[in-house]
Amino acid sequence: MDPYNIPRFGSIKPLVLGSIITAVSFILLFQYHESTVALASILALTAAGLSLMNFGGMNIIITSAPREYLAATQGITQMLRIVGSAIGPAIVGVIMHIYSIHDPRSGNIYPLNYAYNTIFLIAVMVGFVSFALALVIKHNRSSINDKYA
Repeated sequence: MDPYNIPRFGSIKPLVLGSIITAVSFILLFQYHESTVALASILALTAAGLSLMNFGGMNIIITSAPREYLAATQGITQMLRIVGSAIGPAIVGVIMHIYSIHDPRSGNIYPLNYAYNTIFLIAVMVGFVSFALALVIKHNRSSINDKYA
């Protein structure tokens, strides 16, 4: 989304739309993760939703932070994003290890289908929490705008 469309769409609409798309795509991942084509298509949809959430969320942070604390706010936001990007795969790895089976013929360890279902269900819950938080932000920002308009 280019900067010229920001006044037209605002920051809240992309955040809410992105959280809806992300939550729906996680549900689709839970349902249809068996097919490679379906998996690739759903992951593209997930990427679009996460991009909209990132766009909206960063705009909200930038416009909400006081000017003198903008750099610190951006630094904390990026740190939390990086920590989340490190913790998420570690949690997924633990889940896949817990729900895995050893193949005695090949000596390999393979995750069970239950591991993927658990991971995608956790992602669905995170998606709905993101959607709920986006609605709370939308409500709070609109009441603040009404108060100071």
